[in-house]
Amino acid sequence: MFKTTKQYVDMRLYRYAKDGLYGEVLNPIEYEVCKELTIKVPKGFKTDFASIPRVFYNIITPIGKHTQPAILHDYLYSEGAKLGYTRKNADVIFREAMLECGVNPFTAGLMYYAVRFFGKSHYNKG
Repeated sequence: MFKTTKQYVDMRLYRYAKDGLYGEVLNPIEYEVCKELTIKVPKGFKTDFASIPRVFYNIITPIGKHTQPAILHDYLYSEGAKLGYTRKNADVIFREAMLECGVNPFTAGLMYYAVRFFGKSHYNKG
């Protein structure tokens, strides 16, 4: 569960490029995986939100109810190996976080399987 009461994350958009939307987190985002484990995305972390190809924007946009989970997922793909998270851990946390944020199960499942099938090259193994 996200430890913020805001639905939307404080961040600034710093680039809108041909390949999508990019932003920088202005305040840390904390996600409680369980009582003993909280993941903290630090201030200044740069994200591309949900990495959705533009051709699919009419189905799923880069920003929505899934914004915080997408930022968390980007962080876990970037730093997760150093923190002891596998790619599968990151993807499962992404799906669970989306469901907790009110993303409908079909969309959460679609996004989960998209990162499972197409995310391997983006995971930083440290």
